Amino acid sequence: MRAGSVRTRVTAAITIVAVLAVGLFAVPLAVAAERLFREQIFDRLARDASRAAGEVPVAGVGNIPVRLPKPLDKRTELGLYNRAGKLVAGSGPAVDTAAGQVANTPVSQRHHIGNELVVTVPVRVEHGNAAVRAAAPYDEVTDRAVVAWGLMAGLALAVLGIAAVLARYQAARIAAPLEQLTHDANALGTGNFSIRARSTGLREADEASLALQATAARLEQLLERERTFSADASHQMRTPLTALRLGLETTMLTPGADLQEAIQEALRRIDRIDATLAELLALRREATSTGPVDVARVLEAGLDSRWAELAEGAGRPIELRTEADLPPAEGTAAVIDQVVDVLVSNAIEHGAGPITVTARAGGTGVAIDVADQGPGLTPEAQLTAFTRRPPGTSTPGGGSGIGLALARELAEAAGARLVLTRSGARPVFSLVLPAADEQPADGTGPEQVTRDPRSNTRAAGEGPSAPNDPSTPSTSSEVNA
Repeated sequence: MRAGSVRTRVTAAITIVAVLAVGLFAVPLAVAAERLFREQIFDRLARDASRAAGEVPVAGVGNIPVRLPKPLDKRTELGLYNRAGKLVAGSGPAVDTAAGQVANTPVSQRHHIGNELVVTVPVRVEHGNAAVRAAAPYDEVTDRAVVAWGLMAGLALAVLGIAAVLARYQAARIAAPLEQLTHDANALGTGNFSIRARSTGLREADEASLALQATAARLEQLLERERTFSADASHQMRTPLTALRLGLETTMLTPGADLQEAIQEALRRIDRIDATLAELLALRREATSTGPVDVARVLEAGLDSRWAELAEGAGRPIELRTEADLPPAEGTAAVIDQVVDVLVSNAIEHGAGPITVTARAGGTGVAIDVADQGPGLTPEAQLTAFTRRPPGTSTPGGGSGIGLALARELAEAAGARLVLTRSGARPVFSLVLPAADEQPADGTGPEQVTRDPRSNTRAAGEGPSAPNDPSTPSTSSEVNA
């Protein structure tokens, strides 16, 4: 069974109520009006009979001819009857026993006899009693009642018409917000999240509209987070997948290569890809919990697992340099790893010459500088270096507009800062971490290390490279997306 619309139901309900209200008032009022008209005619007849009784001579009926006055209404019969009920003067039936009975009593009477209204008034005279009878047709009551009922019916129809108009207006006022909510819900289902609450004057509809707007905002935020996560994950997968591909290709092209070792290395890299996805998911969807981090160990692990092989495959040397007695930093290993991964990948893709990753004490914290020998960023690229661009657009350097924006977002989520330290030739990007109040959980201190993937050697005790030293490369020259 098809449900009726709100407009139809509200209109019908209000109209039915109006009909019942008019009926409940009109019927008793019509009956009361008829009774009122009857009583008015009775009162008029009583006045005619009393006035005529005053004209009857005291000497008695039959001794002197009696002339009765003219009645107030021409349809009224006015007659004088003796105690035997015979007509003596005036008009009326020749014999009226009821009038004769009234003549013998001191009380006047009112009767509705057949189609007549009759009022009989006794008259006291010297020689015998008499009665004055005044009668009018009941049609007079009916005629006046019909006129009144017609006026009442017209008024009732006018009231019902006004009620119907108001019912349609009220139904439209109630149904319009519901129809708009239906439209907004359908729009929300098609992916349109630009839903705004509308004030309708109906509290429930306004609350539903506000709830739908809040739901649309939450869904938009959720979908945007999912899209951002997908873009970030896709971007971050390029580096480990490239490393995995290079490793497998190197094994295939190297005669006598150890296939068992190659397979184990590929499995380790697949585990690393899985870990990267888990890190991105945790960083994007959960609150970042920071703590003391051994920056040197995090950078060494990244160099061992990905960056060195990628740089070597691109024909670009990469060096890792850390200061002696480097204090622990406040942050998370996952954030440091992902941010430096973006900077190193950016330098490999858009920079030139050797790449240098330097960990140093800076002010009240620890700074990680990534530099290369590239030409640097153009003025236009500097303005949009950390701006996330919509999918499908490109940066001045040919990137997708995700990398540096993602790196800065992750850094700020962990309480760190990612800045462009030098934008000209041999550009430098720096990840600045606050110093930790305590040592890392493993209690180990950082070691100063320099590593070249071509020689795969590690030298301890070498002094740090300053990021502004022209001989020291640092980070990506173009904005990576």
